[in-house]
Amino acid sequence: FNDFFKHASLLKDKSNINETNYKNDMLVIYTNILNNKLEYENESSKIIFGKGTYELNLNNFKKIHKGDSYLKVANLFKMPGQLTNSNESNTALIGHRKLEHYYWEDNDALVRIMFENDKVYMLEQRGLK
Repeated sequence: FNDFFKHASLLKDKSNINETNYKNDMLVIYTNILNNKLEYENESSKIIFGKGTYELNLNNFKKIHKGDSYLKVANLFKMPGQLTNSNESNTALIGHRKLEHYYWEDNDALVRIMFENDKVYMLEQRGLK
């Protein structure tokens, strides 16, 4: 809960808040809390059991579908992804569009996923077993 309150204080100016800003801010808060939880659980597991609890495998990769959220993917792999690129645009023709590129890596396994407005848009994997 400390993380929630810390991140909640980062919300945009409440006098100018609108539904889009609120949803985006809450998504950032939930993502940060989830990532911190997953990192903590894996660090704790490494200390206790000598290895992380990551589940970066082909079986879980096959469960990912176009339209799934980042939070669902991170929970599936039991590890946060590494953000490598993010850009946002807002045009009259296509509206609001946010593209984010994340990757997950563990030993020789690699998964790269592009999210459009926090939904899986394109994905690829290499070395999953």
